[in-house]
Amino acid sequence: MSAGTTKRGAAPGRRGVSVSYLVAGFVLLALAAIVGREAVEMRFYSSLGPGAGFFPAILAGLLALLALALVWQATFRADTLPRTEFASVGRAGYARIGAIVAGLLAIAFLVEWAGFRLSVGLFLFALFVMVGRYPLLRSALAAALLAAAYHLVFDVLLRVPLPAGVLGL
Repeated sequence: MSAGTTKRGAAPGRRGVSVSYLVAGFVLLALAAIVGREAVEMRFYSSLGPGAGFFPAILAGLLALLALALVWQATFRADTLPRTEFASVGRAGYARIGAIVAGLLAIAFLVEWAGFRLSVGLFLFALFVMVGRYPLLRSALAAALLAAAYHLVFDVLLRVPLPAGVLGL
């Protein structure tokens, strides 16, 4: 092995392909494709100006460009990206990630039945306790205040009705 190369043959200080950034880039590219497909199904223009599909299409295009830039950088310029320690998350980190995903899925399935404020309030409470590791009283207070703030912004100020559920919450 020569003095100017590392074990894998790369120049010193340089990294190969960054797999975590590459995966993130492809996930963002897939998200851009989904948003773009949905945007194409909506009207781009209406008699009043831009239609419902106009801004999502622009955002999907920008997201796709940024995702492609991330894929390119992760493949050819990985040394310029910040190092990630994703592999060092450990079991506790994966459990927290799983709890967040499970909570989001629970909201998606329960929001019509339980109502937006109750389902989001319970999700935020669980998130503060399990992920943030805050005390129970502090978590309950923060979750209740945020759920009330969502109600104030959407239902009262913007007049956007949120699902009330069977309990009317």
